Amino acid sequence: MTNAAPHAPTYDLIPDELKALRQWVCYRIEDRDGTPTKMPYRTDKVGRGNAKTNNPATWHTFDDVVEAAAKPKNRFDGIGFVLSEEDPYIFIDLDHVVADGEVEPWAREIIGRIGSYTELSRSGTGIHIIARAKKPGPRCRTAKHPKFEIYSDRRLVVFTGKLLPVAVAEIMDAERAVAAIYRSMFGDKPDNDMPPKENVKNARPNGMSDPVLIQRALSASNGEKFRKLWNGDIGDYNSDASAADSALCCMLAYWTDKDPVRMDRLFRESGLIRPKWDELHGAQTYGQMTIGAAVGIVKETCADHTGKRRQRKKRALGDAEGAKSQAHPAASNGLLTIYADCQDLRSVTAVCWRAIIYANNPPKYFRYIGLPSRLEKDDDGTLVPRELTPDRLRHELARVANWVSGEDEESAKPPIDVVRDVLATPNPPLPVLTRITDVPVFAPDGSLQIAEGYHAAGKTYRMSRPGFNIPEISPTPSQEEVDSAGSLILDMISDFPFVDEADRAHAAGLLLLPFVRDLIDGPTPNHLIEAPQAGTGKGLLADVLLTPACGKQVSTISEARDDDEWRKRITAQLRSARSVVLLDNITRPLNSGSLASALTATIWEDRILGKSENLHFPVRCVWVTTANNPTMSTEIARRCIRIRLDAKVDRPWFRDGFKQKKLRNWALDNRGELVGAALTLVQAWVSAGMPASQAKPLGSYEQWTAIIGGILQHSGIQGFLSNLHEFYEAADIEGAMWRQIVDAWWEKFGQEKVGVTDLFELVSEIDALDLGKGGERSQRIAFGRRLGQQRDRVIGEYRIVSAGKSKRISQWMLAPTANLFSEDGEGVYVVHKGVCSPTTPHARTYMHAGAHTHEECIENIHQHTRHTPSEQTDDCSFADNTRADGASPGYEEF
Repeated sequence: MTNAAPHAPTYDLIPDELKALRQWVCYRIEDRDGTPTKMPYRTDKVGRGNAKTNNPATWHTFDDVVEAAAKPKNRFDGIGFVLSEEDPYIFIDLDHVVADGEVEPWAREIIGRIGSYTELSRSGTGIHIIARAKKPGPRCRTAKHPKFEIYSDRRLVVFTGKLLPVAVAEIMDAERAVAAIYRSMFGDKPDNDMPPKENVKNARPNGMSDPVLIQRALSASNGEKFRKLWNGDIGDYNSDASAADSALCCMLAYWTDKDPVRMDRLFRESGLIRPKWDELHGAQTYGQMTIGAAVGIVKETCADHTGKRRQRKKRALGDAEGAKSQAHPAASNGLLTIYADCQDLRSVTAVCWRAIIYANNPPKYFRYIGLPSRLEKDDDGTLVPRELTPDRLRHELARVANWVSGEDEESAKPPIDVVRDVLATPNPPLPVLTRITDVPVFAPDGSLQIAEGYHAAGKTYRMSRPGFNIPEISPTPSQEEVDSAGSLILDMISDFPFVDEADRAHAAGLLLLPFVRDLIDGPTPNHLIEAPQAGTGKGLLADVLLTPACGKQVSTISEARDDDEWRKRITAQLRSARSVVLLDNITRPLNSGSLASALTATIWEDRILGKSENLHFPVRCVWVTTANNPTMSTEIARRCIRIRLDAKVDRPWFRDGFKQKKLRNWALDNRGELVGAALTLVQAWVSAGMPASQAKPLGSYEQWTAIIGGILQHSGIQGFLSNLHEFYEAADIEGAMWRQIVDAWWEKFGQEKVGVTDLFELVSEIDALDLGKGGERSQRIAFGRRLGQQRDRVIGEYRIVSAGKSKRISQWMLAPTANLFSEDGEGVYVVHKGVCSPTTPHARTYMHAGAHTHEECIENIHQHTRHTPSEQTDDCSFADNTRADGASPGYEEF
């Protein structure tokens, strides 16, 4: 027992059935013979007397002790519950079994087998379990297992309310599991031939929790009568509530083996409960009198009938077969028993979820994209989440519970209507999964998730890789460790012919990104690894940069022919929870709206084939593309960062003299060290306070800029985002095409108003403009749509503006951006027909409120006069042009 700092009390999580009992005390930690000891205290004699674990008169209500413990003057260290012979509970204390948040395997097995309320001890290193069961024998501890203790009477149980993650939040029946654990701890004769005392505990039927009991009662031959009473329907008793109370209590006496405590607890959950139940009638309450009468009326109970049926079956089958028939599956495997013939779907579904939750430790069932899923290995041995379809869920339910039916409890199958109801449960009580990795990663709070398995902080799952060892990572790496880690990464890629230091910095950032993806609450850009020709090393670079985080498990997708195909391929990748999506060897121009959307999305929505609803996928992957001199739309280009290689030789694949001739193999052989290097760089940045990058944020990727740029900057790797302008100039084929169109437009028409037909002859000869394969009319319409998408866009030195309509045909014109500013860059005000329109460096056009329509301004565009604020005329007055939206007071945008 230790006097470590306690966890903060969270008493709201303590089960209500314990709170309802008057068995609570406060306690102080006092030194007794040199040992810190938890001493129980009364709340009505503070400082003057101890509570006694064998004297109920010294115990209090839950509310009394919570109130007393909250008062600093009382100097209490917490609250506790006193076990007695009259309650149905056992207490298991597992001491010193939690270290660094991990529970020892043998203790974790006990927790899972019992499946009842489990919380951390005050020190945080122990486990406390409360369940309903009888203690199989008199022994409480053993020298063979010094960390295990079990009690059921005259014992103070300290409560913290700090529920163990994934543990059940209620007290459950665990008769069989406790008996099996007791035997394993104390031997085959745990009671030492001493008969247990007769009390409420050992008068209970074995292995029937409250929900299961209700299932049994509802599925019995008089189940309809029970259902009506349970739901508060007293119509069959001429609205005589007392007669209905007596009838339900008789049924409860049968099913609980005349257990008055349990009968009272169950009756209070029924629809018949009313204030009269607790009214005193002499020395007893109405409820106590009703229960007592029912116990006297009922002659045989469920346990009596079950024993007789089994004896008859034993005689019919012979001793050997009879003995076999009594070995109920639940007796050996500790699983919940579910009655397949119960007609109360709500009750059966609740028990199914309990069985799933018990079996989900460690987690293997998850909520992924909002759907119940399980982890499976694909043909390569990689874990992927698979939706729990009805067939898959039925498979799992048959293995997490014992299904029986009929009075003889014959083995049964999970009914398909139950399976469907479980799947229809909203917000299924399963841990949420966002992605699967096979390396340690950093959670959103900056903590490093080292252990294999599920990590709730990051909602990630780390796969097990036998033989894959990672060096220990210092919480505060030294500068020497940082320099060594950076050198290892940069040396690995030193033979690649990067065009400049920005390309090299972006390559290092790509290697680091999978480890910190959960730190970035937003999208990440596409890493475009490009070269002027094949054989330069694009694919090899992608492989070695992704090997530390992914090993050999990097899935690639080829380019799609159209946007619909792009959408389907993206959905397939995101559905598999991959850490990396690699678009390999792109040859066509990248111009996909779906891809552009995915690159800036945090949630991807799509409809799955065969389903009538849209699903939502978290976008937590890293995007990588390889291509030779790729071209792309403006929307794609601005969502990419460049990693360009150029060997500057005719046949780059003939180059030699590399440090590592088999770099892929070297990266795999040294994967553990490379992962350690990446984690060291990130951990050093985290321990330094996560300083943000000083680089100008990339639009839509501000958090990515701050974090990846910050890590590279802290690691001394220079050049981050310094080549964007050069990349956009080369890759933005759409922008180059429109610059070509606008130059030809200005040369032929100047500032004249023109329609689509006037421009079509100019643009029809531009090869890069794809207007489809239709006839001329179809292509003119297509060009009109494309032109409309460019409205108000500044291209080169001109701005495309709408010029109203002529004979119901849309007109367009070019406005030179050079005419919008004075020579010193000061905003210029344009006057026509008494209307003053201020302009800003971002080329918005304004008109005075109510003065003229947009069409009138355009119609008189050539009547403009220009002046600066210092050259005001009688027709206008200068107004402050410094508002954030660029508008001046008194003017409206049109």
